[in-house]
Amino acid sequence: MTNPVNVPISRRRDDIDNLRNFLTGLVVVHHTGVAYGGPGGWYYHSPLFPPLGSPLVTIFEAVNQSFFMGLFFWVSGLMSAQSLRRWPTGVFVKRKIIRLGIPSVIYTLLLQPITICMVHAGWDLQLIAKEFTYYYRGLRGIQGPTWFPALLLVFDLCTAGIEQLRSRQSPEMRDTRPPLASWYRVISRWGWLVVAVTCFLIRLIYPVGQTTSYIIALLPGYVPQYIFAYYLGYMAYYVDEPRLVGLLDSAERPAAIQLDPTSRPEPEAPTHDESSQQAPVNPVYKSRPFLYLWGSLTLSLLAMVLVGVISGIRDTAGGDDDDSRGGWNIAALGYAFWNEFSFITIGPALMAAFSAWYDSPATLWIWQPRYSYAAFLLHPPVIVILDSFLDRILVGELGVDKWSETSKLWMVLGPIILTFSMGVLGAAASFVVGRWVVTYVPWVKRAV
Repeated sequence: MTNPVNVPISRRRDDIDNLRNFLTGLVVVHHTGVAYGGPGGWYYHSPLFPPLGSPLVTIFEAVNQSFFMGLFFWVSGLMSAQSLRRWPTGVFVKRKIIRLGIPSVIYTLLLQPITICMVHAGWDLQLIAKEFTYYYRGLRGIQGPTWFPALLLVFDLCTAGIEQLRSRQSPEMRDTRPPLASWYRVISRWGWLVVAVTCFLIRLIYPVGQTTSYIIALLPGYVPQYIFAYYLGYMAYYVDEPRLVGLLDSAERPAAIQLDPTSRPEPEAPTHDESSQQAPVNPVYKSRPFLYLWGSLTLSLLAMVLVGVISGIRDTAGGDDDDSRGGWNIAALGYAFWNEFSFITIGPALMAAFSAWYDSPATLWIWQPRYSYAAFLLHPPVIVILDSFLDRILVGELGVDKWSETSKLWMVLGPIILTFSMGVLGAAASFVVGRWVVTYVPWVKRAV
């Protein structure tokens, strides 16, 4: 049977694959930075630098936080739309539970307490038993970085339910809904304002740094962005938008076939790859991606300075004195708007850069997209081992910890140098370990 006219013609999106690789590596570098003086919570903190002691790492991590998980959810929304075209709803739900739910549970029950134990300098059975007992007694839900696949599973299940209800509607009811293409770009370019206000209100109850205690341990103050990004990615599949649309993009979309989001192909129709889509790309960003990317980064940093976010985050990411974490104050409102502004400027620019520069299959053995999810799941124990091993050498053998008393330059540059060097090493090691696990552990290959 030929492909229905209302189903997008698809191919493997190498730029999306490479973007996912990059974002996975950026997550590893981000978490490494927490160990070397950046804001946030992590399993391990280096004795070389005080917590929250590096302004450069703080700025780097604040910018990361504003866009990288949002882009993950945008890509996931796009892939879920393709999967629902490819599979019946029941099959889609089953596959998502296997791919997202089971790894989240296994990580929470096994890898999370194991990684906690890795922080200790010496191991013995009594210590391990004590840590595991304490952990399981306080366990109330999904823990660690698997909050991402767990939350994504919630989004996917909700989306599958909505699509199932839509499929039962009469054609007359379907026709009453406005076409997606007519308002998609408006929502994508300006919806961040609503998201910012929503985040600000949520942070009145859950300030930045405070996680939920039950079901999924996550930061509620960022969830509105993830919902926004996921459904923008989901809708992008139906309006042939190749990437996230931002403030610096044109208000008018390129000519494309408008699709009915409720229609579904026949079961015999050709299937679509779960990370594929082909759509027209605005040529201006093919020719000037460098200016687009660096212009977006500059705007984000200028906006950060304008609202005073730098001092607010640096002073306390986790202390009670930081007004930007949440509350009825200008600092909290400014941070909420800056975070979403940064997402909607840097996110589209980064996707445009990958579309222009990295729209070809990954050639390096180590950075293969097939193993990016495994690398994401396994990176916490990998970088904890690497960081703690390095610190034992630097502190125990070389006495580098004493440099902080004599060298102000080391206190400024040391954290960012170790963040990038150990972060890149940790990312590479995570991909290697992930490749080995997927290749040689049969049941993992099916889920990951």
